[in-house]
Amino acid sequence: NECVQRIAGEELHRSTAAVECARRILLRLRQEADAFSAKERLNVVVGSDSNERCARRFAMLDLQLHTDAARAVAKSDSITRDATYTPGVSIAGPLTPIERIGVEGGLQHVLGPFLAMPISVASADAAAPALIDMIEKALSQTKSNTLRFA
Repeated sequence: NECVQRIAGEELHRSTAAVECARRILLRLRQEADAFSAKERLNVVVGSDSNERCARRFAMLDLQLHTDAARAVAKSDSITRDATYTPGVSIAGPLTPIERIGVEGGLQHVLGPFLAMPISVASADAAAPALIDMIEKALSQTKSNTLRFA
């Protein structure tokens, strides 16, 4: 999200142009990983890490190496106030869960079909029909074959 914000000037949830920018970045990373894999005969894949510690680590490194650029896009952890980035290919913004699944799923597809698509469930009391509908839409709107509920 922050990489796209730096390049395209807006966050992922703001426009289809920003989502397309993210797709091009991920596609290039995947192409480079595939080329390296072929050259070295080693299976290298591009993944999406939703670990917040990893997002904070990258933000801190960028702040040290690219202070002004990172300062312009880095977020702040609401509890620790540590600099952080949006983890993985997730989108921070006012989207419905189904909209988020569509956009994030499209980006995750570039990374590969075996990457788990994270699905956020707002309430433990969510009705079964609503959950089933969300699962069906997630599987039909994305190329992911694995869902991970959070």
